Amino acid sequence: MNYSWFEMLCHICLMLCVGFIEEVIFRGLLFRAIAKDNVKTAIIISSITFGTGHLLNLINTQRKFISVHHNSFGNKYTECFCK
Repeated sequence: MNYSWFEMLCHICLMLCVGFIEEVIFRGLLFRAIAKDNVKTAIIISSITFGTGHLLNLINTQRKFISVHHNSFGNKYTECFCK
């Protein structure tokens, strides 16, 4: 594959935007809405929905370790976020 520098820059920007939007939805909106009632429940629900959203990556990829690590990192990030 031979991409121009502009195409490569566009791909990088898109990937960064996807990660940012995921964090806003799962850690920002969902977590904060549930955390008003119960922080532990918010951690569990936001982590499960985040992991479920990435379940297809685990099923469809050859790099299963990376997908499992990605999902567990999301859980630890949420725990640190609420401290």
